[in-house]
Amino acid sequence: MITNPLKAHWLSLSEKEASSGLKVIAFAYNDDVRDKMLEVNEMTFLGLSSLIDPPREEVPEAIQLCRQAGIKVVMITGDHPETARYVARQIGILNEGDLSMSGKELSVMNDDELVIDHVLNYPNPFTTNTQFWFEHNKPGQDLLVQIHIFSLAGRLVKSIEKTINTSGNRSCEVDWDGRDDFGDKIGRGVYVYRIKVFSNGSKPRTVTEKLVIF
Repeated sequence: MITNPLKAHWLSLSEKEASSGLKVIAFAYNDDVRDKMLEVNEMTFLGLSSLIDPPREEVPEAIQLCRQAGIKVVMITGDHPETARYVARQIGILNEGDLSMSGKELSVMNDDELVIDHVLNYPNPFTTNTQFWFEHNKPGQDLLVQIHIFSLAGRLVKSIEKTINTSGNRSCEVDWDGRDDFGDKIGRGVYVYRIKVFSNGSKPRTVTEKLVIF
């Protein structure tokens, strides 16, 4: 079973490779050799492998000729968004200030209601610092993030508030050093945190999760 911290770790590695223009493939297996479609949770994760699939040498020149002829060039691909952005920059399609978006972003760009998902903190457990991650459907917009951290007895130990604006759907801009509102290091143990996200014109969304300090 891949826990949320492990998922965040592998996602981080995957995005690091993708941002260098590499295509990342995940490998998993199952000993069941019967002819059937397997669910992801029925398989054992092995790891990641990266490969490079560079564009042809003549592509940048062809794009430039299209632009000189008044043709607007766009790129649609099934690659990871970070891989696609890297390649698009290399061939001259994506320039500073240009818009790029994933299919998920495109499908929700007209949705008025704020949606947040995949809330976690990484690393978890942690000792000196952790980041709060979540996905949302409001890229390019200001979001007010409030995080309240409680002891298991319900005592509020830390409040964090930050306005973020991300170009994509994932946020990891809010971090915490494990200290309370007075700057004191809090004790080891399990804590509950409540993350509340506000967006203009939408109802705020709240998710509650647990973290561990050791």
